[in-house]
Amino acid sequence: MRTICLLATLSIFSFQANAAALNHDSANKLMMKSGCMTCHSIDTTKIGPAYKDVGARYAAPDAATLAYLKGEKPLDYLMKKVRAGSKPGVNKNWIKSKEGKTYGLMTPNPVSRISDADLKDLITYILSLK
Repeated sequence: MRTICLLATLSIFSFQANAAALNHDSANKLMMKSGCMTCHSIDTTKIGPAYKDVGARYAAPDAATLAYLKGEKPLDYLMKKVRAGSKPGVNKNWIKSKEGKTYGLMTPNPVSRISDADLKDLITYILSLK
């Protein structure tokens, strides 16, 4: 019984810590610290897409985006995308913004810049934006 109570308590604390990491202020600080805001913003296109556009596209993918993902979950795809960056001609799904602006290439973002746990929390937050 003690083990079950301990596991339940740890699960609650884990959920609360994750939920706390996803609020707007802490996400914004993490984006600034990790250099994400150099190329992105929440609302407007810069060098890369606005995070609200990323959230809208991948949180509820349409048929074209689902085909592009080839069965991969959006969170997993975006984690890999951030780590690997983009290569010329490979990511044709985001050629231009809705304003008609061509996106630049994304440089790889290593674990030394943002940990896997922080990246997962940040992408989860981005997927909540619409």
